[in-house]
Amino acid sequence: MKSLESHLNDFYEGINLESGELSEVKGSRPPETPNWLPFLNAAAVISIIGLTVLGFYLQLKPQPWQQFAEEIAWNHEKGLETEFETQSYGVLQKDMQRLDFSLIRPKKMRKDLQLAGGRYCSVDKCIAAQLRLHDPTGNPYTLYQFKHPKTEALSGLVTFHLPTGTDVTLWREGEVIMGLAQDKKRL
Repeated sequence: MKSLESHLNDFYEGINLESGELSEVKGSRPPETPNWLPFLNAAAVISIIGLTVLGFYLQLKPQPWQQFAEEIAWNHEKGLETEFETQSYGVLQKDMQRLDFSLIRPKKMRKDLQLAGGRYCSVDKCIAAQLRLHDPTGNPYTLYQFKHPKTEALSGLVTFHLPTGTDVTLWREGEVIMGLAQDKKRL
């Protein structure tokens, strides 16, 4: 088996280089890699990995409205009893003095839902009113009202069909976020 040097000699002798040029080719080295190039390559690889991870994180992170819907569904599914029983939003407002907003009968909610009472709860660490409602046939609904400082205005109604069997519709009326939860089987 021939050595690399023998192969090089054979190749360059075939192209008729003079002995000085042949010696120059044999003694030449590839250009030196700058000292900073390996660091640049490592920085590029780390940047690509970091951006990929960030992209997956941002893609998988639920938006605030999705988080609100999931927490509202979880509270609704617990089926806790009311602390204050009344069919009047005005009476309930007087009873629930810790709220930092005024309770209202939502304009965008079905008109046939009747208030049965309410209790305090929280949505994303904000104090909320959890209002128990029912339709004319007695099916239960839960209406949540709360203020949240970090959400942009929501236009219209947004409904989330959660795998737990609960649908949550979210909307905004003034500064208050509304969330109406109901069991899917009652739709």
